[in-house]
Amino acid sequence: MPYLTIKILINMKNTLFITLFFVPVFFLSCTRTKDGTINDINIVNINLSKSFKGDTKNFFSTVYLLPLETTKNGVLGSSLILRCNMDNIFVSDKTKVICFIIDDNGGKIKYIINKLGKGPQEYSEIIDFAVNNKYLVVYTDGGVVIYNVENGKFLKKIKINIAAREINLFNDYIIFYTSFFQNPVKYHYELLTFNINNNEIKKYFKHIDKDLGSYLERQIFNYNGNVYYCSPFRNVIYKFNNNAEPKPFALLSFGDNSQDIIDLKKIKSIENKRSLESSKYFYYFGNLFITDKYFSLTYCHKGSFYRIWYDSEQPDKSAVVGGSAYQEILYKNRLVSLMNSYDISQFDPEKYKDNKEALKMYSKVLNVTEDDNPCLRIIELK
Repeated sequence: MPYLTIKILINMKNTLFITLFFVPVFFLSCTRTKDGTINDINIVNINLSKSFKGDTKNFFSTVYLLPLETTKNGVLGSSLILRCNMDNIFVSDKTKVICFIIDDNGGKIKYIINKLGKGPQEYSEIIDFAVNNKYLVVYTDGGVVIYNVENGKFLKKIKINIAAREINLFNDYIIFYTSFFQNPVKYHYELLTFNINNNEIKKYFKHIDKDLGSYLERQIFNYNGNVYYCSPFRNVIYKFNNNAEPKPFALLSFGDNSQDIIDLKKIKSIENKRSLESSKYFYYFGNLFITDKYFSLTYCHKGSFYRIWYDSEQPDKSAVVGGSAYQEILYKNRLVSLMNSYDISQFDPEKYKDNKEALKMYSKVLNVTEDDNPCLRIIELK
């Protein structure tokens, strides 16, 4: 039976392993750091076989729904993108971005950016967008449009010829996870960073094959000012340093058999997704969540998606569960996703009058109609 190990580097001294196997083993080992020095590390193999199906009660407490304000100019369409910074939640429908202030009763509109057009402060479409505590950046055809995240005011528009599957922000840098086949040869790299202040572009991880791409919702994760990158096929998780350079943060390994790791140099021999699904490889890493307490990652094995949840304070309660169908973000220690207002409007309190959990979950969205904006589905992390 194949097993997955996640090795988390902590302060370059301690290392934690998460292993999907039957027998826990505890031992000391050594590792070689990037500069070539050898450090003694503690390696802990944690038995997850008893919790393979996952008990979400170990990680999640309350689940509830919150309404998002709907106004005449603030009606969201389809193809929604959900983002957040440390203060607010942002939703885009590819034509506009709405910033919501979130409290216990729901989301109230703070401002709306709706600048569809070809003018100096406008965008042709919203391919993706990113936020941090300073900027809101709209990625559009031919460049980016940058706004003040506090009030939505226009700052500047920059023309840049980069085709990307997604973007993110770290301080004054825009991070592009690129789309290989649409870029000029000079940008045939997985990651490009763009300095907003001086327009400097740096390149990381030269593409091996044009078929490498994003197979999950996100490959870049941003939480509380920290930004991480996870390639779909590389068994390393990177954290960006102060210069927006990706540095190894965690390693993914798969037992003693290195053949369980896809060799990027040989990836051309893997013809298509179907051949991957019938293989023994672990792949499609992404949808990363990292907090002070939890480490979570989605991956694929033999055609099925899984999410591993690791609790650093109670590692024996770590678990592997099925992959979620929701587009989720991590906001103030809450997993947040969007739920269709039509589905919510069909909830009948009378039908569930004996189900206290259901009534509590829907208690704040009982007045939502099918014409309202989607609601937030909130899962509180313990």
